[in-house]
Amino acid sequence: MHEFAIGEWLVKTVSSELERIEPVPKLLSVRVVVGRLRQVVPDNIEFAYRSLAKGTNLEGSILEIVSVPVLAECRKCRQREEIKDALFQCSACGSGDLEILGGKELYLDGLTVSDGDAED
Repeated sequence: MHEFAIGEWLVKTVSSELERIEPVPKLLSVRVVVGRLRQVVPDNIEFAYRSLAKGTNLEGSILEIVSVPVLAECRKCRQREEIKDALFQCSACGSGDLEILGGKELYLDGLTVSDGDAED
């Protein structure tokens, strides 16, 4: 299950980023972008993240997972479109010769932290 590896990567990366700030702020939320071609189950990423965050300064933070659709361009007719099913075929000309333009993403997009002035 590579969702657990993604959860580990998130916890390690976010912890490292928070440690660079003095004093270490309270983490409110984490936003991660995941392309659909990564073939992951968002609920499994969230489960791994929550499990690994227990007992750390990440515990209690919200994990927001943004799913990026598969976007392709036909090399034959240059049609650009979102691919919604397993059949990678141009809807305009029927060609299967597609260049994938989006859907492979996996990156940390942002953190929201408490400024320390607000009461919990």
